[in-house]
Amino acid sequence: MVSMDKKNIDNLLAHLDLIDVQCHVCFHVNTDPVIFVKCKHSLCGGCAGRWLASTSVCPMVIFTMFLSLKCKTFQCRAQVEEIEPDQELKLRADRFLLRHPENRSPHDIYYEQTVNETVFWSIQQRKKAGDSDRVFYGMKPSVPENMTEEEAEEFLEARRIESVRKRLDELNDRIAIQTPLVQAQYREELFVHLSNKNDATFRYEDYEWQMVNGRGLIRVPRSTNRFYCPLRFRRAHST
Repeated sequence: MVSMDKKNIDNLLAHLDLIDVQCHVCFHVNTDPVIFVKCKHSLCGGCAGRWLASTSVCPMVIFTMFLSLKCKTFQCRAQVEEIEPDQELKLRADRFLLRHPENRSPHDIYYEQTVNETVFWSIQQRKKAGDSDRVFYGMKPSVPENMTEEEAEEFLEARRIESVRKRLDELNDRIAIQTPLVQAQYREELFVHLSNKNDATFRYEDYEWQMVNGRGLIRVPRSTNRFYCPLRFRRAHST
C-alpha cells in the first residue's frame, strides 16, 4: 500500500471540506445557504430561487443506484412550502473560506445569485392565498385557535407577505453593496485584458452598458446578447 504524504492528505481533507460546504447545484461555496424545511435539503439561495421560479418541488437527488449497468436516480421532489436560512451550513462555509480563501467566488457570481433569489421572492410577493406554489420565508406561523378558516388564511398570508418583503429588502440592500464591486471587477478584468494581452482587436463598439437592477451600469461584451451581430460580421457574410 502506497503511503500518502502530508501534502496529499491535506489536499484530500480540503477537498472533503469543500464538498461539505458546496451547493450541489452550482458547486460554489454556500455563502448564503437556505434549507427546505420539509425535506431538510440545503442549497444556495440563488439556486433555490432560480429553481423554484419555475417549479415548486425540491431538485435534490436522494441516492443513485446502478442496476444492470444502468444508473437509476431517485429524486426528492418534496413540495417546498417553507424556506429558512441554513445558519449551521453558513457558519461552516465561512470557516472554510477563512482557511481556503482561494475558493471564494468572484463578485459577479455573488451578484447573480442574489438577483436570482430576488426575482423568486418578487414572484412570491404576487402570489395569493390558496396558490399551491406559494412559499413562506421562515417557518409557517401558528394560527390562533379562535379564528375561522377564512380568517386563518388571511392571517397566514399577511405574515407570509411580511416575511417576503423583509427578505426582499435584505436582498436589495445586498445588491446595492455588490453592484460597485462587480463594476470594479469588470473594469479590472478589462484592464488586464488590454494591458497584459495587448489585444489590438479590442473595439469599444463591441461592448455595451447594461443596467444592473436599476442601480448602476456595467460594461459587458455585446457577444452576450444573442440578438447582437457585429457590423464586421454582417459585412463578411453579406451577399
